Amino acid sequence: MPPYLGKLPIRLGAVGTTCLVSHQLEGRYLCSILPGASWKGMVPLILSATNSPGASWKIMVPLILSALHPFDHHNMTRGRPLQQWCRHQRGKSGKTKLDCTAGVDPTPDWCLPYVPVTNTQTEEGRPSSSLVSTLFSSNTSRTSPTGAQSFIGVNYGEVADNLPPPTETVKLLQSTTIQKVRLYGADPAIIKALANTNIGIVIGAGNGDIPALASDPNFAGQWVSTNVLAYYPGSKIIVVTVGNEVMTSKDQGLISQILPAMQNLQNALNAASLGGKIKVSTVHSMAVLTQSDPPSSGAFNPSFGDTMRAMLAFMRATGSPFMINPYPFFAYTSDTRAETLAFCLFQPNAGRVDSGTGIKYMNMFDAQVDAIRSALNAMGFKDIEIVVAETGWPYKGDPNEVGPSIDNAKAYNGNLINHLRSMVGTPLMPGKSVDTYIFAIYNEDLKPGPGSERSFGLFNPDLSLTYDAGLSKSSQVRISIYQLIIRFNKLAV
Repeated sequence: MPPYLGKLPIRLGAVGTTCLVSHQLEGRYLCSILPGASWKGMVPLILSATNSPGASWKIMVPLILSALHPFDHHNMTRGRPLQQWCRHQRGKSGKTKLDCTAGVDPTPDWCLPYVPVTNTQTEEGRPSSSLVSTLFSSNTSRTSPTGAQSFIGVNYGEVADNLPPPTETVKLLQSTTIQKVRLYGADPAIIKALANTNIGIVIGAGNGDIPALASDPNFAGQWVSTNVLAYYPGSKIIVVTVGNEVMTSKDQGLISQILPAMQNLQNALNAASLGGKIKVSTVHSMAVLTQSDPPSSGAFNPSFGDTMRAMLAFMRATGSPFMINPYPFFAYTSDTRAETLAFCLFQPNAGRVDSGTGIKYMNMFDAQVDAIRSALNAMGFKDIEIVVAETGWPYKGDPNEVGPSIDNAKAYNGNLINHLRSMVGTPLMPGKSVDTYIFAIYNEDLKPGPGSERSFGLFNPDLSLTYDAGLSKSSQVRISIYQLIIRFNKLAV
């Protein structure tokens, strides 16, 4: 847990409580409610800016109070945004009071001291346009000026015969907060279409390329020339993945060749002076673990032995991420209890306590990612970053499939996106969001297998939404409590 900077009183309905304000990574701050009689555990909070100022206050700061983990408090809607108004009022001492009350009329018995904010008021009592624009222009270091967020990506599969042109897809992406795209190959049309967009691109060398990449450095050099140098830097290629889920493929030939292939590609990038700019990695399924429950017991399959250790040493040396495909959907299909569904969908649930650490996990995503973190830590690689290369939930499936539905897909992806935007992180990696690529931008109608395999798309081929997961740039801009306080104090000086 990061060091606390101080305590912040906050009022929720008729209940007063206290937040601990802690410094987080990436310049973010987090306000966490202290455990108390009316609260179950510590509830991280953020404040989100809206654009609907009221007219009845001297100065109104329209906010939404969002609980990032489910909690119980009287009849308060659990885990959902609550309309919140914060009132600034000048007191006799010449300082102002800030009152934030959820669900009831603001009351004057709690306040934070502020210097007068007289130069930002309009005659009508609303915040001046300069105040609003200054407040709401705040972006975190991982949010671009256009509202795109660098930790949110999407998978762009092409096993389909009805996909829109790449140029149309790029326009679609630019209307969202998606800032990264993962390709399974290196389609020239897509890479070209993404040029000059500042969207990060993950390209892939297929499993079929691994033998040649491993045995022939010249082939690796030609691959880089054809698939990277031909487009970079106009197209912002950030990672090259070598193979997909090779370690769990049971193909011993490929398993033994995966690291030499990665090394030859890295050497080819180094020769082109791109070694520090484009990373080389590979993608794993959760089956790379033999133990994942509880998360603290996470351990890699011992049969991988020296191959896994050598791969991790390569990743440490090159600063490459460990890329994983966690799917709470598949965890639910093997345990279809209602409480498991809630746990998988980031919905209110009792939580699951890790018997090894005492940490209570409130969702399956965090538990799966932390199981990988524990496995890496156990092997001595605490410094390797994790990237979620795939995760998602199908919105329909075959009649005999349990779990696929519009409601479940919207809940999973929507709540996942909110979780990432909160910057809370996971219990073992607090204060930052793991880069996460949602599967997928479109359905792939030619994929084999059950109907769910063809039903993960966020968008339809006509570019319409399959359902609204909250990826539009029109979504509200989030501002943390502590940043808001600092910004008001600066404005008032």
